[in-house]
Amino acid sequence: MIKKWIDTYQPKNIEDTEQALREIMQSITLSGLCRTGFGCK
Repeated sequence: MIKKWIDTYQPKNIEDTEQALREIMQSITLSGLCRTGFGCK
C-alpha cells in the first residue's frame, strides 16, 4: 500500500522517495489526529 502511494509521487531518486514518505507519514498522522477531533473543526 505504501509503495503504491510513494509511486504516485513519481520519485526520481532516493531523496524524492524520502520526501514522499515524509509527506505520506504526515498525511496519515494528521488524518488520525483529525479523526480524534484534535486540531480539526
